[in-house]
Amino acid sequence: MSSQAGYSVAIPSHRRATSLRERTLAYLCSTDVPIDRVRVFVSDEEDEAAYRVSCADLIERGMQLHRTDTKGATAKFNAIHNYYPIGERVFVIEDDVALIAGTEVGKNKKEPLTKLNDVVLRGFDEIPLGGIWGIAPHDNAFYFSGKVKHTLLLVVAHAFGFVSTRDASLEVQCGSKTDYERTCLYFVRYGEVVRLDWIGVRTSSYTAPGGMQASLSREQRAAVELLAVAQLAERFPLLIEPNASKDSMFAELRFKRCKIAPTVLRAKQSEHEAALARRRLA
Repeated sequence: MSSQAGYSVAIPSHRRATSLRERTLAYLCSTDVPIDRVRVFVSDEEDEAAYRVSCADLIERGMQLHRTDTKGATAKFNAIHNYYPIGERVFVIEDDVALIAGTEVGKNKKEPLTKLNDVVLRGFDEIPLGGIWGIAPHDNAFYFSGKVKHTLLLVVAHAFGFVSTRDASLEVQCGSKTDYERTCLYFVRYGEVVRLDWIGVRTSSYTAPGGMQASLSREQRAAVELLAVAQLAERFPLLIEPNASKDSMFAELRFKRCKIAPTVLRAKQSEHEAALARRRLA
């Protein structure tokens, strides 16, 4: 599919053959997104065999599986980043999304978003020359602004779009919080990220079986989250900081107000990362 023909849909998934079919794929089937645009990026032979059974009806309709031979979400996101041709528009949706919901402009009544195709195309229209767009990280319509925001806001990993560049400098590295990392990387590169702030997602990141929960206990997951928060706060001090105000066993982050000009920000970030590298070698 050429970049001018629409977009592709990528779903990273690990050990969620049944729940993927019952949640994300069931939701997509209720929308106007063509199922033959969907490719599920699975981990290994075990996953592939299980997904071929659970998703047999959709595979017959053109959905595809791609085995990545990866173990973690970070590696799988990078596999997606490097899979598509340069210029391809890719809509990524995670495997535990029960619903994407939206509101009409000026209204608080939330409705399941079934006309998803136009929304995805709108997102890509907002980043015509590259970059990344996303939606709200919740489905609480009270907090929807009803606006398209071009600023430093979380592009949550649950559902986002990007234009493929295969740029290695935009690959994520952390074992968790990759959406915060990705947001920072794209903000530094493009001077903005985009949020369609009348649409949000319903999911269960920390509790749904499979994914990171397939190999980590809650305590181990908490340790991974804490390490990622420390790493990202150290790496992007101009953009992000730990969020101690949230009452959760999992460490969280929040973005700072950044009014630095994009060219200056890129230079400062480059200098900072060079200093970090020198410190690690000392």
